[in-house]
Amino acid sequence: VVIGEDGLKANSLVTYYRGEVYPAWRWCEKLDAIEQMQKQLDLRPNLPDFYNMAMERPKKDPRGYCLLFVDASRKSGLGSSFSHSCNPTCEVRVVSLNGKLSLSMTTLRDLEQGDELTFDYNAVTESLNEFRFAVCLCGQKKCRGSFLHFATADCYQQVLSRNSPLSARFANLVRGCMKQVMSKEDTELLLKHGFNVQGADLLPQRQEAFRAMGGQLADCPADVGRGADAVFVMVMTGEQAKTVIFAPDGLLATLPQGSAIVLSATIKPQEARDIGAQMQGSGVHLIDSPVSGGFPGAQGGSLTLMAAAPPDILDRFLPILEAVSANIHRVGERPGDGQTVKACLQSLIGAQFSATFEAAALAAKAGVSGQVLLDVFSTSSAGCGVVNNALEKIIDRQFEGTGSHINTMHKDLTIAMALGEALGVPLHTAGSAMQIFHAGKAKYPNGDNWVCTRVIEEIVGAELHREVAP
Repeated sequence: VVIGEDGLKANSLVTYYRGEVYPAWRWCEKLDAIEQMQKQLDLRPNLPDFYNMAMERPKKDPRGYCLLFVDASRKSGLGSSFSHSCNPTCEVRVVSLNGKLSLSMTTLRDLEQGDELTFDYNAVTESLNEFRFAVCLCGQKKCRGSFLHFATADCYQQVLSRNSPLSARFANLVRGCMKQVMSKEDTELLLKHGFNVQGADLLPQRQEAFRAMGGQLADCPADVGRGADAVFVMVMTGEQAKTVIFAPDGLLATLPQGSAIVLSATIKPQEARDIGAQMQGSGVHLIDSPVSGGFPGAQGGSLTLMAAAPPDILDRFLPILEAVSANIHRVGERPGDGQTVKACLQSLIGAQFSATFEAAALAAKAGVSGQVLLDVFSTSSAGCGVVNNALEKIIDRQFEGTGSHINTMHKDLTIAMALGEALGVPLHTAGSAMQIFHAGKAKYPNGDNWVCTRVIEEIVGAELHREVAP
């Protein structure tokens, strides 16, 4: 309530509405997790907790439509404790504060000492059950009987489809990939929240798997690009990327003006620059964004993206990149910048792999158990995702079908070595790793990265298992 003797004048700032900010897809993901836990514990209430504020940027804005949620359930302030009223004394306004937009709680009219500070929750529900349980007790003449507004089913999706081009279609082109990069759960989540998931693939088994997930299978890249806002191109080589983009039935034949190609494949930096140069004047943007994280990262939504494009383009398509991962790094503005960073990264990862393979063979010959080695490595300064995962696969003798085919890492090291040659940089450790992967690929062409260990084990006559045989 107002406690000052002078009361509050109309349009007075009372407080700011504080909370955690979520993009729409992350907010929906959080609500899904809460709902699932409530069902498991049989705690599902008749009414949800109404702590959030939604902020919209209109579609006419040069940066495009955007929707954010401010959740005050954890990091709240005075504003989130105001009572609801159908005839409120305050409202929430978006104001500029030190160059940033903020939510302010502002008085609607002159208030006297003792008047209650209230605002209209103005929340919308698609559930008739929620609407009926949301009984309003404000006692105002204008009371509508519920502190919710009832809308027809799918009203949110209708608004997003009308206002947000980014939600219209989410195209994922996985042509030429060796392994599955999108899980059934990923596809179902995108479909549930309004993304039209469409893709194309060369392999018949991949086509059927994608269709079974609920994705829309296209016959060619041109079908994927028709009307899409953005297309991810995840292929093995630069030549495949050029074919997918520039062929008569390629993406540029149908992608609309203002859309984007996200080049998430790992190719040579010069090949990315060539693609960018050839796309000049097409009206389609190129985001050079190779990824890292392997099969586990793709399945778990934790890939690292090395994105390179002009800042305004990255800002515009950020919601689509965030749908893939929260680990997005802006590494440059030109095609090839992302690939250059990826080549540097792969030279390091290759060295980590090869050192792990050699250490595993050394332990095997010395009679050390794989479990002991894993326990020590994973808790030491040497432990990391690359080392721990590789060692786990080695001691369990999982050398095929784990989602990390040796061809991919072999190709990436070839790119790193070529970049070092072009720049005159000696890469001694990466060169040694390249030779180990050469040997592994020659002996076990269908194996995964860790199969290189078997080549070294065969030389020394010992195998590393989780437990040492009695």
